[in-house]
Amino acid sequence: MFKMSEKGFLLTLMSGIVLFAAGCASPRVAPSTEVDPDTEPLGGAITSGDIRTVASKMCPAILAVPEVTQCPPPTRILIADFKNNSRFLIDKDIFANRLRVELNTYGGGRVRFLSKTATVQKERDKVLTLRQQDVVRQNLKALGAEIAKLPWVASSPNPVKIAVIPVINTNLVNLNADSFAAMLRSEIVHAAGGKIQFLMPGAIQGADYYLTGQFVPESMKAEGIINLMTYVQVIEDRVKRGQSLDLTDGRVPATSNTASPLIGTEINIQRESELVRMMRDPALRANPNVNKRFNIMLVKPDTKVAVFEKMFLLDRQITDNSDKANFILSGEISALSQRRRGAASDYLLITVHLVDPETNEMVWEGSYETKRVTDEGIVYQ
Repeated sequence: MFKMSEKGFLLTLMSGIVLFAAGCASPRVAPSTEVDPDTEPLGGAITSGDIRTVASKMCPAILAVPEVTQCPPPTRILIADFKNNSRFLIDKDIFANRLRVELNTYGGGRVRFLSKTATVQKERDKVLTLRQQDVVRQNLKALGAEIAKLPWVASSPNPVKIAVIPVINTNLVNLNADSFAAMLRSEIVHAAGGKIQFLMPGAIQGADYYLTGQFVPESMKAEGIINLMTYVQVIEDRVKRGQSLDLTDGRVPATSNTASPLIGTEINIQRESELVRMMRDPALRANPNVNKRFNIMLVKPDTKVAVFEKMFLLDRQITDNSDKANFILSGEISALSQRRRGAASDYLLITVHLVDPETNEMVWEGSYETKRVTDEGIVYQ
């Protein structure tokens, strides 16, 4: 009995050693052979040779289209997704990429392609944002110098006193109004050389002018624009009641029925409540991807007349510039397939279209067709 156990132990030990040795063995490397891209070592439906033939045949024809030759260079082309209507698993982007390469080769700088790559767009957003920040700083400096040179500032025997009323629509377009106002105030003081003085934040009594403004989004939809005149009057009203200039300080009137000496006046509690509601509305705090302009004004406190007003681009809309495309390049892959006794016959038609985005007219269309017979299975889509 003991001998049988010893024998079984030895067999188990030997098996473990063999398995361990097999696991440590070097993996078998499959050999590979370099072939010409135009060859078809495995056959099948669409091969690399077909792709290269499509590109080399169609690119000269596209560049010879009258609409393309007459277009002021460079001709900008947007490549749309190719549509695969066949039963084969095909990388549709490979057609577009090959066409783009060939058009650049044949075009000699006459054509430009708009990129839609997500990684490119991400880095592009960073670059354009940094560039716009430099433009804003330059605009604020130029605006400060322009305000300091206004005739009624230069001719005033005493320093002009200006109170800053917070720029409105701040939360509606998600921009930091306090920072822009502070930078502009600094540029004005620097350029004025003592001819302009600013009151402390929150103070408006004794001011010759109010410095205020608004952010204006260029949008077809309502982004919660608040009437500037109503806003200025509400701010003055709050100061008279001993409240801060910040409408969102938490001291919001409950309803228009609240007992207040302001009921019946031009600016009542209802208007203030409505302004606060708009500034706190989460739907209006989103940052729309539109051009946002900064409209700055100097307002006379007694007449509410804007004696100076200037608007400039503060935050630009970042798009893929598809609106600048002269043409759209697209295509389809269609197939008619038959199978009989394990053999397959496939007729494939590849069409490429060049479309004018303005008129939606197909200014050019080219096609390439091929037919293949295979005896083995093909990966289906």
